[in-house]
Amino acid sequence: MLNALKMDFYRFRKTKSLYIILAAAVAMCAFTIWSMYLMSSPAITESGIPLPDGFDALVPKTVDGYVDSFFQGNFVVLFTVIFAVIFCNTEHRGGFIKNIASVTSNRIGLVLSRTVVILAADILIHIVTSACVFIACFGIMGINEIVNPSGIALTILISIVMNLALGALSMMLFMLCRKIILPLISGIVYVLMGGTVYSLVDLIFNKLIGLSEFRVEKYTTLGNMLYYVNTSASGKDYIRAVLVSLIVLVISVIVSWQSLNRKDIK
Repeated sequence: MLNALKMDFYRFRKTKSLYIILAAAVAMCAFTIWSMYLMSSPAITESGIPLPDGFDALVPKTVDGYVDSFFQGNFVVLFTVIFAVIFCNTEHRGGFIKNIASVTSNRIGLVLSRTVVILAADILIHIVTSACVFIACFGIMGINEIVNPSGIALTILISIVMNLALGALSMMLFMLCRKIILPLISGIVYVLMGGTVYSLVDLIFNKLIGLSEFRVEKYTTLGNMLYYVNTSASGKDYIRAVLVSLIVLVISVIVSWQSLNRKDIK
């Protein structure tokens, strides 16, 4: 595993997709924060232009609110999923995985190495996003109010765990089909449309089965990310999100390992 980890981190440092994704994350952060800043500017609020109901609530007023805007949702995970699929595809396309896997029949080390690299990218994306948020709040917009410092820290840390789980899930999808298009598109669609899917499933359970209190999103990583993990969440929500994510992570690693063991590397 150590040799595979060294090679994976070498490719990690050299891959252009990592830097493109980090640059895209910075650009999207800047655009989103600038849009929020414009919406809250006096020129808009005092212009007399009729604004939709609830408009004021959409614009964060605290650092906590801006952290929630970026980490409670699908902003960060979209970049993690894209990186995971592209990185896995690169080693198959370039023949690296064939050279390494051909010398061992038990390939769990290869899967664990790949998972560690996804974690490294996940942490970098969170660092970049957090830096953009804090620099914008403290240095540009003059927003200094922090309501719940521990909530901010927990939200970011648990977001790293949840993103790792979804990155590993994307790796698993790639290992099962060995093509980049299906896991990439399905991952992006799931991340962007997950809220709609959960609403439909909850409606089915409510109307057809009569389980009005059941919420499927509580038992999925993305569902916890979208609806429950934020700076004001309860300890129960944090614990459930971590446990669900760890289960998804373990299952994804095991399935990826077995898929790599059972299929020939081409």
